[in-house]
Amino acid sequence: LEGPTEDETAGVTRIRARATKDDMEGWVTTKGNAGSVYIEESGRTYIVTAAMPLQTKFQTDAASDVRMLAEQETIELLEGPKEEKSDAPVRMNVRAVTDGRSGWVTLRKNTMKAWSPAYRCVAEAALTDELEAQRSKTLRSLEVGEALELLE
Repeated sequence: LEGPTEDETAGVTRIRARATKDDMEGWVTTKGNAGSVYIEESGRTYIVTAAMPLQTKFQTDAASDVRMLAEQETIELLEGPKEEKSDAPVRMNVRAVTDGRSGWVTLRKNTMKAWSPAYRCVAEAALTDELEAQRSKTLRSLEVGEALELLE
């Protein structure tokens, strides 16, 4: 939701995020003052920049459409990108974040862009109610492997 923001008093970098596990929002330290990394970008999320079909199979000529992906829709990478040996250059197996339906899409110039508001907890970290670490109260502890969504 916000950040990354430097908390100069504590010497840490923090973001305002939402835990995908329970939708709880708060501030979390991404990098501690000694260089410890608590969360990192997952890099598996994309935003569709032009409407495109979500298809049942990898091979374009053998696939049928599951549905149309809308412009600005969020998708999660399941497999790929990998090159198709036909006229279409690169295909990816994805899941639409809005309804969970999955299928294959063709990656073409200007049809989608990588988006990384998704973070993954790599060390136990606190989800807090304030940006400044020293003033904040812990809302709960984040578990290793837990997914977070950048809110701003």
